[in-house]
Amino acid sequence: MALFGIPKDLKDLMNSKKPGVALALLAAGTLIYHGIKAGCRSLGDYFEEKAKRKTNKMQADRMTEFENLKFEHRKAERTEKEEYARRRRQESKSSQETTMTPEEVYTPKGRSLGEQIKDCVAELRCLVDGMIELGGFFILLGMEKIGKSTFLMQLAIAIANGTNYEFLPQEEQKTHSPLKVLYIDLEMKIRELKKRLKNIAIPTNLLWESEINNIGSLISYIRENIKGCTECVVILDNLKKMAENSTNHHEISSIFKALQDLQKELSHEGITLTIIVANHTVKGYDKYKSISTSYAASSVEISQFSTGMIAIAPAKDGMTMIKKVTSRNFPNDDTVLVVEMVQEPFQHFKYVKTCSEAEALPIETKACKESSMVEDDCCDEMDNPSCQKIYNAFAERGLDEQSIADVLNLDEGGQMVKLNELGVTQEKIGEIYGYSRETVNKKSQDWKRVNGIVKRPKKVS
Repeated sequence: MALFGIPKDLKDLMNSKKPGVALALLAAGTLIYHGIKAGCRSLGDYFEEKAKRKTNKMQADRMTEFENLKFEHRKAERTEKEEYARRRRQESKSSQETTMTPEEVYTPKGRSLGEQIKDCVAELRCLVDGMIELGGFFILLGMEKIGKSTFLMQLAIAIANGTNYEFLPQEEQKTHSPLKVLYIDLEMKIRELKKRLKNIAIPTNLLWESEINNIGSLISYIRENIKGCTECVVILDNLKKMAENSTNHHEISSIFKALQDLQKELSHEGITLTIIVANHTVKGYDKYKSISTSYAASSVEISQFSTGMIAIAPAKDGMTMIKKVTSRNFPNDDTVLVVEMVQEPFQHFKYVKTCSEAEALPIETKACKESSMVEDDCCDEMDNPSCQKIYNAFAERGLDEQSIADVLNLDEGGQMVKLNELGVTQEKIGEIYGYSRETVNKKSQDWKRVNGIVKRPKKVS
């Protein structure tokens, strides 16, 4: 018994013929032992769980502290921006109060609409007569590689210098007060620009920037650089680069809206801001047809914001034409400026002539019968059944080769009008060209309207 560590008193009890008592004591001791052992294990688990909870609480406290620091940082930034905006408003208000006498403070008065319209027209001031006025929002429309950047830079230099615009006729070239110009170029590299402008002095009031890539930085850049100006011109070349990374198809509208809101805000501060934005034509643009607002990419979005739209497009003989497509303040007409690109002293456009758009549009080469008389004026597309059908339609009416060549140099509308004059019905013309009768009638009417051909009024008996 001593081998198992049984106490001597318990051994004596067992030897005294009282084994029941001894066994009871032994069982009680065993229970006590296991109870103590289990209690120690539970106590260890308790302390371990307590340590774990303490660690988790410390981590949670650290995360809370980090989030609080982030919140405080954002709050400080917001407060700083609000304070900056408040100071700007206060400075603007103070400058107006110091420069205006009590008599000069505007007080709304009841005025007739006629008086207000008269004053508004009298106050209209132009950068380019009949095309671009101060304080407007203008879109320059053109296909790729047509010379939009060349035209805009020429315009920017002329505005900054107060010199003539060489793309205008001599009698319309007028000097004006130099204005500050902010040119935001999102396409051209400075090396290419330096090559184009190497032979002229750049005016100091022409600023150029290429690192702006979102509307927020654009608005901040404009606000920062118009300080001290009462009139300023912003040229953005081009809008597509700023919106191309956006997944929102209304991004262009938001950019235009932000620029328009900036114009209104600055006007309340006594600053006239003129904005000119380059935009590209839609895919499938037909350079042989008259230019309209539908050729502008995102035309629905921009039409509600723009004051006017100007187009630059190909013309005959390798020339270029400049057209006023729409304008809210100037009458629209069919005349265009035909210009040519010259390289000296810098790359720019020079005026050639003024004419109608129909006269300036390039002529699309049409298919015709191969012959010695007309081979120089026609294309080799006689393998095309539709081209052969058009040629035969004129040949069957007795036209000679030269007359057919002359007619085929017209666009489809002109050809359709000629066939109709030769007695071909609109249904038959539709079969020849593959159009419906309604389409033939529309194309014919459009051609007549562009070329100034109107029907004679019927005689009244």
